[in-house]
Amino acid sequence: MRGTFLYFIAFAVLLTFSGCMKELVVRDEDKKDIYMELSLCLDELGPPTKSSSDREDAIEEIDVLVFEKNADGEFLFGYIPQTVACSDGMLRLKMKNEDADIRLAILVNMDLEQIDGELYQGDRKVVGEGDDVETAFDDIIFECSEQTVSSSWTDTAIPMFWMMDSPVHVYPGMDFFYGSIWLLRAVSKIDLYNVADNFVLTRAYVYNCLKQGMAVPYLDNIYTYSLDGKNGPVADNPSLPSTVERHGLTLIEASAQTVESGQRITDAIYLPESTAPTSKDKYGNIYPCHPDATCLVIGGKYDGSDRITYYRVDITDGSASSITSTDYGDIVRNGRYDITITEVKSEGSATPESALGNRASIGGVIKPWEKGPDAGMTVE
Repeated sequence: MRGTFLYFIAFAVLLTFSGCMKELVVRDEDKKDIYMELSLCLDELGPPTKSSSDREDAIEEIDVLVFEKNADGEFLFGYIPQTVACSDGMLRLKMKNEDADIRLAILVNMDLEQIDGELYQGDRKVVGEGDDVETAFDDIIFECSEQTVSSSWTDTAIPMFWMMDSPVHVYPGMDFFYGSIWLLRAVSKIDLYNVADNFVLTRAYVYNCLKQGMAVPYLDNIYTYSLDGKNGPVADNPSLPSTVERHGLTLIEASAQTVESGQRITDAIYLPESTAPTSKDKYGNIYPCHPDATCLVIGGKYDGSDRITYYRVDITDGSASSITSTDYGDIVRNGRYDITITEVKSEGSATPESALGNRASIGGVIKPWEKGPDAGMTVE
């Protein structure tokens, strides 16, 4: 296959506030309540797929944590707000009545239970009083089953996260609107297109997808840049659970649908984060068709044939001019990958399994994701 174009676009990454309060109203100094409001936002992920458009933005559960600054300047988990109300994307919080510097964390769709002011996932306590902001969320994971890889998370909504970058000083009597915040999804999205005249796309597989992902990234793997006075976080590196298990070949249960410029798989592919393999052979070369790489295997009919054959497609790091390069790329959260088949030169392998070891007929050009203000992101 030649002329396979891959590009990676960030989504849901720009915050529409500049790190300060937008509207501040002192309600009544005789009343000691503290209220905070935030507007929850998500960017579109591109053209909706058949069954994904109603689930990618679903918010079914919200947990809010308040980290308080101590005498040593550390931010430690202090409490959960007294009330958390969400309506039409507006989150209203009633805070603890005390003068303090705080940072908020918002956890969405993470299947957590609050017990005595601490958070549990199943029978595991994952966040407890006094946990520091850098490591508080390391034990919160989400399951990525074969179904959630190849469907629209119909049973479980996609985990999302936001962390206040700069602290805010609160005091009794405050009632303020913090601003609009952009939640970061814990998975990436892949859309698969075909515009080759001599190829009919019929199915797709994912290979080596992780079975679990970290619901909250390591904060060191998120960086922030500024564009027009507005700050936006971007996932710079994958955050992986301490124990990594992988699925084998997972069939995407979707047929190809016709779009204006060709074909498109009707369901999107959702992947947790994954690191690029780096192991080398005895000559110091990174293995082609690396067995540890997360990749796609696509199936289709070549040049009018009724026989379905298969082709391996790897996600590279964008620095190479050809998709046949062994410069494998990381898969990071909150990103969108569009893969477009533009030309097919020959029949592929007879089975999906045999295609995993054969990249000889795959070629093309990669348009990398440009991190930072020129990344094609949206600011409202």
